[in-house]
Amino acid sequence: MKTVQINNFCGTFPIKIYAHIHPSLGNLVSIIRESGSFSFHHPMTPEQAREMASALVVVADSFEEQNETS
Repeated sequence: MKTVQINNFCGTFPIKIYAHIHPSLGNLVSIIRESGSFSFHHPMTPEQAREMASALVVVADSFEEQNETS
């Protein structure tokens, strides 16, 4: 399975995105962020991961749309 890390805007504190197979739930994509006593884990189906990816593009593109109307 594939694992990808994405740093934050400072180039540090990466989040890890990875694919894994859960014994009873099947294929999952997880986003994990760990830092000291804080941790975040968001598992989702591949379809939900694609939906999230599309939503990220829409939200990121909204800055360009805003600049075009300014």
